[in-house]
Amino acid sequence: MTDPTAVPASSGDYQINLTSDSARRFREAMCLFLDETGCSLGAVIERSGAVIVTEQRAPGNGVKLPRADAMGALAAGLFATTQMLSQQIGEPEAPEVICHGRDLHLFMAPLSAEFAVLAVFPNRVAVGLIRLQARKLAAGIVADLGRVIRNVTVFAPASGAPAGEERENLFLRYN
Repeated sequence: MTDPTAVPASSGDYQINLTSDSARRFREAMCLFLDETGCSLGAVIERSGAVIVTEQRAPGNGVKLPRADAMGALAAGLFATTQMLSQQIGEPEAPEVICHGRDLHLFMAPLSAEFAVLAVFPNRVAVGLIRLQARKLAAGIVADLGRVIRNVTVFAPASGAPAGEERENLFLRYN
């Protein structure tokens, strides 16, 4: 049984129609992402800072994990800024962002102009592993994002597309 809920976005140009089934699938995909990477926090955020899905695990060693809603709001600003800076230098698409902290690090990559994947991870996790698993996460939720969001284009790999093209479609010029 599903319970559809319409959540208007801050920009007013689309709606997210999230059902309990979609929410469950998003959470399962995010739990798998955390299991596979060792990340402490994983989220899909919307450009306004709204967190569409998040899961978190204690990083250990007395390290305090930041709140997902605060991270979403701040990451949305970083996402928008990165997009604008990229455009200023002639790059039309936002690149991934990696920030290194003392105990925790941040990884963010766009799914579309409206959505990004956000991960917070401890020192022991390799960024390359996060990139790989973020691609798998995106592939797993892209279809659901397309179903629950109206009037938004979500980047997805084209069927039969070569690996390089698939990589670009998922993460906007992933290097």
